[in-house]
Amino acid sequence: MNTPTAPAALERLDALLREDNIHPLPDLDGDDLAFLHIDCVSISATSERYTLEHLDDEGNCLRTIQCSHGQIFEIADLVRAYRDQPHEHGNARPCLRLVEGRQR
Repeated sequence: MNTPTAPAALERLDALLREDNIHPLPDLDGDDLAFLHIDCVSISATSERYTLEHLDDEGNCLRTIQCSHGQIFEIADLVRAYRDQPHEHGNARPCLRLVEGRQR
């Protein structure tokens, strides 16, 4: 099985989000994609998994969620939920409820 590189995994996620009219701000490391930023969410990747960080208004990490590359749709759903649903940055835990029951 081919394991995508971290930049390739982020490019796949970027393309998926853009299909849903979500336009992440890229953060590059040289020519390679290193992070995607969408509102209060920052996403990075390794060769095995995505890491989504929910950030407060000052950029402090409130919650970290890791998913395998095979869970790209779940990461996209979380991005949508954090972007579209009202939530407070003082308590990040309830945000996981935002995607319960969502079907792709």
